[in-house]
Amino acid sequence: MKIATCSRVVAKSSVAQTLIRWRLNEVMARHDIRAKQLAEEMEVSPTTVSNLRKRNMPRLTEETLDKLCKALNSLSREGIPITPGDLIEYIPEPEKPSSKQNYE
Repeated sequence: MKIATCSRVVAKSSVAQTLIRWRLNEVMARHDIRAKQLAEEMEVSPTTVSNLRKRNMPRLTEETLDKLCKALNSLSREGIPITPGDLIEYIPEPEKPSSKQNYE
């Protein structure tokens, strides 16, 4: 079961929670890429880029993710390639202490 929060997606499991954070805004800021530039490079509307920039992890097709990375790399002035791994951050939630404690 997945629950969307304001800035991340929380996947519930019986063991622990995993947090996935969408980092497009951070990548764009780091590489000084404007939304209008990205929309033009991807050949999409500014509304599409706005939807991609929202804090929640968007639903992406392989094609859209590929197009996004190609456009970001084309607009970036740095020589370091931007990959899907730069756009998605995995933050494991710390495990909660067991309710059963051994007292000796």
